[in-house]
Amino acid sequence: FTEYLVSEHCVNESKISYLPQYCEDIFDNIEDEPHDGFNFVFAGNIGKMQSVETIIRAAAILKDRKDIKIHIVGDGRDLENCKLLANNLETANVIFYGRRPLREMAQYYAMADAMIITLAKDDLISRTLPGKLQSYMAASKAIVGAVDGETSRIVKESCCGIVCASEDYKGLADIFRLFKSEDESMFSKNSRIYYKKNYSTETFFNHIMEVFKVIIQ
Repeated sequence: FTEYLVSEHCVNESKISYLPQYCEDIFDNIEDEPHDGFNFVFAGNIGKMQSVETIIRAAAILKDRKDIKIHIVGDGRDLENCKLLANNLETANVIFYGRRPLREMAQYYAMADAMIITLAKDDLISRTLPGKLQSYMAASKAIVGAVDGETSRIVKESCCGIVCASEDYKGLADIFRLFKSEDESMFSKNSRIYYKKNYSTETFFNHIMEVFKVIIQ
């Protein structure tokens, strides 16, 4: 939002500090769970802005691929609409789990070859960085998705996954189809490295202490 605050509200850029959030320790470096085929997992709120519909439409293109499963963990205002769409498109490869307690989330991350991130095509939303991105990275997970803006930039900069444009379900289907085990290994490693450097608890508090020092001085 730095560019937005400067251009739209005339905030002096020198007075802005960027302090991204860290995530809960429960996601710290989760071990993979052995399985056959490929599991892609979405975890989090299911609303219009998360564009989970894009995931379902991508899954529909691949419904004949028995080796690909899409797991959707979470709740939200758009959940029932998404279930209805999945039913209408006959996507047996999509599995809904609903809202699960935080203490159970590690098991869903462990089953994933890659975690999914999607956002609606919207200029304001594209400026945001969903909290799930830090959780995915902390868990050493490869990331695939359909996103624009800041989230797309971070995934590409960190080399932790593959993304296409927001709401591009055909592009997302191609990513699911072409994803390979060697991709997972490389992306997972890069994901963890980027998290430790930019989003860890230690990084957060070191940064905020430096900000306080400057203010005090």
